[in-house]
Amino acid sequence: HVTFHDDGPSISLSGNVNSLNTFEAYLSAATNAGINGSTPDAVPTQGHALDTESFAGAFTVVTGADGATTAYALSIAGNGTATNLIDSASGLGVVLDQAGNTISGYVTGHEGDAAWLVFTLSVNTATGDVTLTQDRAVHENIASSPDTAEGISLTGGLVTLTATVTDKDGDSASQNLDLSSHVTFHDDGPSITLSGTVNSLNTFEAYLSAATNAGINGSTPDAVPTQGHALDTESFAGAFTVVTGADNATTAYTLSIAGNGTATNLIDSASGLGVVLDQTGNTISGYVTGHEGDAAWLVFTLSVNTATGDVTLTQDRAVHEPQPPARTPVRASA
Repeated sequence: HVTFHDDGPSISLSGNVNSLNTFEAYLSAATNAGINGSTPDAVPTQGHALDTESFAGAFTVVTGADGATTAYALSIAGNGTATNLIDSASGLGVVLDQAGNTISGYVTGHEGDAAWLVFTLSVNTATGDVTLTQDRAVHENIASSPDTAEGISLTGGLVTLTATVTDKDGDSASQNLDLSSHVTFHDDGPSITLSGTVNSLNTFEAYLSAATNAGINGSTPDAVPTQGHALDTESFAGAFTVVTGADNATTAYTLSIAGNGTATNLIDSASGLGVVLDQTGNTISGYVTGHEGDAAWLVFTLSVNTATGDVTLTQDRAVHEPQPPARTPVRASA
């Protein structure tokens, strides 16, 4: 009639959960499909493209009188589980694969291939430290300009962290934590600034033809506009310093004016009238005022190659240039 009753362990969620965050600015071309982030690391670094945080505090453990230890494990629904992530370089979805206590996210169709590894999640089974390492950039849900390092988290239910407490009697208790929403990948968007190196466009009226210049030939007229004469094409791509970011990016170029009919400082030589601007698409035209849209009164055009940043200036009619400074007479002294 003498009985000793067990005091087994118990475990519950504490409500205090850390989060794992990686930042794509630190991704390296070596893992990210040949594309560097804005500030790439040679090796993954804590707080950059790698984050290790303790999740032991997410659980409240009561060991009981027998003493107990706690072990931690990660799990997924099964290999090949689809996620809400999209790999930036390929545009393909990301699926999960698990080996031991490491969960890997691969580009779909390339499971097990290290070149297509997007991220890994691993757990220290004894301490509850979980490590997120990101190798390839993913799409974030919200585009921003300028970039705000917006993040995307795994959809709920994809990854589970389980803590199991076991006492010396062999009694045990387990508790699951949905880790998914606590795993976030932060964007590395593009940036652009002025480089300070700017080409110039120059045309020379000596090459104007009577066909376009109100019946008046320049000194050495060209039958058709020629580079370096009454036409000049120069690249302005170098006027900008572009950082594409980890998602890769393309650059497009456009021209703009304040509005059609905008007056300029130019005076058409043949008519003595001012020149106003008009824009259609990526071409800006300068017309003699009152004759907008009339090819016979077209003074010049500016156009841009939207893909390359090459800008072309073509002059059709002569304009007044500023008067040269008057010469000061030189008198011989007595």
